[in-house]
Amino acid sequence: SPSFFKLGPAQVILAWGMQRGTSVIPKSTSPSRQKQNIEAANLKLTNEDMEKIASLDIHGTRYVDGSFWCGEGSPYTMENLWDE
Repeated sequence: SPSFFKLGPAQVILAWGMQRGTSVIPKSTSPSRQKQNIEAANLKLTNEDMEKIASLDIHGTRYVDGSFWCGEGSPYTMENLWDE
């Protein structure tokens, strides 16, 4: 999409995450990056864009494994935690 050229890759991924209903929590201390991250909410990706980005997904690559959500009494297990 031509809109991609107005924002960087990080903002495109933020838009992708938001469009698929994922909670996204960007971190930036730079005012210009913070502005770009807010602008990512206005980027509307096409279905084709969404599919292309989803095809880049490398399952198993995460900063956290999520085990802290799977404690005693939690409805989550490591098997049902991720949507893969």
